Amino acid sequence: MAFTHAGSYPLDIHKPKPVHSWREFFGEIAVVSIGIIIALLGEQGVEWMHWRHEVEMERHSLLAEAQDAINVVHARQNLQGCVDARLNQVHVLIQRHERRQPLKIIAPMGEHMRDTASLGTWQIALAEQAQAHMGHEERLAFSSAFGSYQLWNERVNRESAAWNELGPLQEPNLLDDQDWVKLKSAYWDAKQINIAMQSFATFILKTQNLGLSPNGTYNAEVPGFVGGNAAMCRPFVDLR
Repeated sequence: MAFTHAGSYPLDIHKPKPVHSWREFFGEIAVVSIGIIIALLGEQGVEWMHWRHEVEMERHSLLAEAQDAINVVHARQNLQGCVDARLNQVHVLIQRHERRQPLKIIAPMGEHMRDTASLGTWQIALAEQAQAHMGHEERLAFSSAFGSYQLWNERVNRESAAWNELGPLQEPNLLDDQDWVKLKSAYWDAKQINIAMQSFATFILKTQNLGLSPNGTYNAEVPGFVGGNAAMCRPFVDLR
């Protein structure tokens, strides 16, 4: 039936087409169902593409942060010989003081740089949903790696505290007997954490399973004794 209004075109109103058989009824249902399925699949496809992009971006950021952490650990490992030698010199100083012998200090003691591993990207990843769309093994690998880096940072802080206690050796002429008692305790703390740092650095570099390796961007100055670690890698006590 068609109705007309003044100044308008005819408007056709179509009544629903009657269903004459079960075949037509189920055919109508099938058409509607297929439409719904196609719409859902399209929506899921868009969501899948979105999370695929988010996961790739997060993976790239996490690997970059993990690479920095590996470099930090490797840098400390490269300094191991310097730290061992410095602690040996501190031990000699303590022995000489006990024997009332000349200390024979020839240079400032110095202190090596201690870098911590950045965990910012990992902490953000824990708060976001992209990580949940990674595979189980990949999530486990990142969790294990960054768990180790967090423990590394805790050890770095302990080492820093121990070496701060050794700081008075920069001006040994101002020390009294009570100061030397404190220095003995600081020396033992520094020695124990040094052993822990050495073994843990080896553990991290050998067990990390993200396919990363040190790329030499940290501590490039050590071999030539140039930069912040220079004083640490030169003798400050005449051992003769």
